[in-house]
Amino acid sequence: MKKQNNLIIILIIFTLPFIFSYYFLKIQDSNERWETTNYGKFIEPLVPLTEFEIKLFNNALLNNKDLINKWTLIYITKNQCLKECSKDIHLLRQVHIALGKDINRVQRVFLSNYDEKISFLKNLEAEYPNLLFSNIRPNQLYKIIHKISKKDKQIYLVNPAGNVILTYKSNFNGQKLLKDLKKLLKFSKKE
Repeated sequence: MKKQNNLIIILIIFTLPFIFSYYFLKIQDSNERWETTNYGKFIEPLVPLTEFEIKLFNNALLNNKDLINKWTLIYITKNQCLKECSKDIHLLRQVHIALGKDINRVQRVFLSNYDEKISFLKNLEAEYPNLLFSNIRPNQLYKIIHKISKKDKQIYLVNPAGNVILTYKSNFNGQKLLKDLKKLLKFSKKE
């Protein structure tokens, strides 16, 4: 009798998780979206950044191949980069520095669709030497990304395959962006 009770208990222990998971999947509304733990907004469907080439301020060229195998934060504005924009660029650098040992796995790009003053661009180059930036118009990359959102200022995260996957509003929370980046870097780490 004792052996039979033990067998029943073991069966219950192993089948109970399956019963609960089946039940919860059945009661889940098929139109209801599952919550995610990221702070940025997912881009659905993913937007591939293919076949573009733009001239950067330092006369180097940036093309779709430069986005492969690196996470890329792209800050886009269609207006003049004033106080809020400058604050965002600075905060992106702070987030980048906070990545520590993973700093080389992420790059930053600033695209302005406004004819910025040369003095502003030279100051940007001096203050942010690792920032890739351009205000050349027409800008192929700007056109591709601006189709995702028509907002004046926006930050986009591009995965190492060259797809835009997340977007953040201007005046973003740096700690939340950093958490998203660290999580993505951790899960995409090559052994």
